[in-house]
Amino acid sequence: MNPERTGKALARDAAEREMALAARDIEMLLGSIRSILVTLDGQNRVRRFNASAENAFGLAATAVAGRDFFELDLAWEGPAVREALEASRKTGAPARVDEVRCRTATGEERLLGLTVNPVDPAGDEAPGALILGQDLGEIKARELKAIHERRMQAIGRLAAGIAHEINTPVQYVGYNAGFLDESFTELLALLEAHGRLLEAVEAGDAAAVAGAAADARRVAGEIDIDYLRQEIPAAIANTRKGIGQVADIVRAMRQMSHPGTGEMLFFDVNASVRDIVAVTRNAWKHVAEVTLELSPELPLVYGAPHEVSQVLLNVVLNAAQAVEERVAAEPWRHGTILVSSRLVPGFAEIAVADNGPGMDEAVRGRIFDPFFTTKAVGKGTGQGLAISHAVMTRHGGCIDCLSRSGEGTTFFLRFPLEDGQTQHGAA
Repeated sequence: MNPERTGKALARDAAEREMALAARDIEMLLGSIRSILVTLDGQNRVRRFNASAENAFGLAATAVAGRDFFELDLAWEGPAVREALEASRKTGAPARVDEVRCRTATGEERLLGLTVNPVDPAGDEAPGALILGQDLGEIKARELKAIHERRMQAIGRLAAGIAHEINTPVQYVGYNAGFLDESFTELLALLEAHGRLLEAVEAGDAAAVAGAAADARRVAGEIDIDYLRQEIPAAIANTRKGIGQVADIVRAMRQMSHPGTGEMLFFDVNASVRDIVAVTRNAWKHVAEVTLELSPELPLVYGAPHEVSQVLLNVVLNAAQAVEERVAAEPWRHGTILVSSRLVPGFAEIAVADNGPGMDEAVRGRIFDPFFTTKAVGKGTGQGLAISHAVMTRHGGCIDCLSRSGEGTTFFLRFPLEDGQTQHGAA
């Protein structure tokens, strides 16, 4: 036996075992990836189909191996995936398909986000491809759930303030009701005295007339008729005002707390602004004056009203907290928040400006990052603006921020105008 040949054989066997172990580890790693992962050869035949791909498409890896990817039991919406594959091979760069729908063999619809990456060919073969993807339906469902949970948490934090806002007008409505009850009793006594006087006059009894007249004057003097003439209308007006305030708050709360169905429709974003300002009043009334400058020419915007309300709530509460921080440090300063709406080219714009402490460039550049917050522990999760950014992007619009340290902050929410709408309003 040749020792040298035996040594080479042992080394080859060891290398093969290492390669087998490495291949197994790679397969386990690729199989555990939660993203959809599909690899194709130069003829679009499936070489790898991981577990996430099996779950998303409802197809077994063993059943699709070696088959043309575009001949699988998947009904793709349009040619976007094939075009991305061709573009990736042609340019040698990744190609994205942000949202594409497909129907599986079982009839289920999938909304996917895919990235096609070119794979260097082996020898004379055509370039292969690595397709990575996410099921956007699940992501959007989780995001919608997070939005709803955050809205409910915000409403919970505002509950005490809302209770106070409702309690105050209810208290003076109750006071006015008590005053009107007493006044009505006094006026009834006066009417009864005048009734007795009228009866004496009709009877022609001079002595009874004189007595009834004196009694009527006494009752009128006791109830101070001039005072009632002035205060009763004021009490009625204040009662109506209080009831109106409570009705506005309840309506705004109902609009905000409604979970919604995710349905997209045309709605009045100015009305949503008024609702949010009413609901958040207790958060800003002690530290700032809120001014509304809402354009009556603003057309209806298209979107999910409950999601937009969450964005507005986040931005207005952030403004209130910023002003509160500034006023606490500089008690002589008067806090202001200006909420305005206007038409800009191609968009309906909502702006929320505060004269809080503002932000430096480093902080401003990170405010839309998930879990980034400048607030104290327990006072902010860093998700509000990140979710707001996702919501505005999904609506085809954007959220932007202009801020300087010491000069306040302005957030801009822009909603795209639909066909037939112009800078001068709806057609």
